[in-house]
Amino acid sequence: MDVQYHGHGYGGGTFEALNGKIYGNGTETLVLAHGYGSDQSVWHYLVPYLACCFKVVVFDLVFSANVSPHLYNPRKYSSFNGYASDLVNLLDELNVNKTIFVGHSMSAMIGCIASIKRPELFKHLILLGGSPRYLDAKGYNGGFTRSEINALFKQMDRNYTRWVQAFAPVAVGMNNTPATTEFKNSLWRMKPEIALSVAKAVFLSDWRRILPKVFVPCTIIQSKRDPIVPNSVAYYMKRNLHGHARVEILDTRGHFPQLTAYNLLLKHGYGGGTFEALNGKIYGNGTETLVLAHGYGSDQSIWHYLVPYLACCFKVVVFDLVFSANVSPHLYNPKKYSSFNGYASDLVNLLDELNANKTIFVGHSMSAMIGCIASIKRPELFKHLILLGGSPRYLDAKGYNGGFTRSEINALFKQMDRNYTSWVKLLLR
Repeated sequence: MDVQYHGHGYGGGTFEALNGKIYGNGTETLVLAHGYGSDQSVWHYLVPYLACCFKVVVFDLVFSANVSPHLYNPRKYSSFNGYASDLVNLLDELNVNKTIFVGHSMSAMIGCIASIKRPELFKHLILLGGSPRYLDAKGYNGGFTRSEINALFKQMDRNYTRWVQAFAPVAVGMNNTPATTEFKNSLWRMKPEIALSVAKAVFLSDWRRILPKVFVPCTIIQSKRDPIVPNSVAYYMKRNLHGHARVEILDTRGHFPQLTAYNLLLKHGYGGGTFEALNGKIYGNGTETLVLAHGYGSDQSIWHYLVPYLACCFKVVVFDLVFSANVSPHLYNPKKYSSFNGYASDLVNLLDELNANKTIFVGHSMSAMIGCIASIKRPELFKHLILLGGSPRYLDAKGYNGGFTRSEINALFKQMDRNYTSWVKLLLR
């Protein structure tokens, strides 16, 4: 790929200097930015999957051993602002806007800072194991005391090799030899003086003040047990970010889920958020929120007669369930959606992204039960459920007329499997 700008002090451009690479040719651009001590290779498990759907951009932060060491300016990079400027320059060179940005560890805050400088470059920030401050403060649990951080710096300065040997398994946070080895090797390849300089910029930073200036929607993803960042930090960020934000806690340990639990990362979140992934739309600007959820085999267009009238009185939210042909098929996970619980989780996430509470929910057919399940999980999200043509069970049972016998349902499945087109035509008669 040709670099378009050459005026940022890197000669061949920021993208080239930071070893930028692009995988896939999707219409949406997904940017992956690594954290302290690693490099772009930390994403190697995820890239093959993500490249099927996105144009995936990876690069090395300037401290990486893969980058020419003369480009590391201790003064410029004593603050995350220097890294954020590099990120903005890189995206400008690629002529991309409205990217989905995934920032791990220190890159979470780098993405936030860049989004304040140039919000048009981002449409969603995914903050993976990020923190605005690592030091404890009054009323704030950052994860480290000042004496612990000072001891860390002292160990790095005295014997960097020994420090890496001790620190890497702690950061990885679980018994995973390949991940620990990868992180150790990445740290060992760094120049010790650069590694210490960057560590000071990270562990002594305090970016809490910028959170209210971040308007881009955010998904905050955190391991259940992260030895670097306490879970309380994720919820602190959610409370203080200005834009829509939601927290996803992964059922795993450690600071590097992209190495140790990448399958969980792929299952959580939709990159641009559930609302966007499910083609969410809002009509009207009423004070009350009315959510319309379609049923099996249809999509949000089924409400087209009603929406113009309802939008006169309500803020009307429509979206597609994940099986809809309008939704990217890779998002449909048969295991997750073998139960209505998966759909209910999507509904809860969507409403959280919209910061909507006490909604009026209209669920047609299967969405009637989806709404009921979601209301049990999060009752504060709903003030009234309208169950349109819904049923808790479609099969007959003793003392219960569901409408279908088991043999009728089996015949239906058989017809669908044999000739789906003929089965659809039969339904339309």
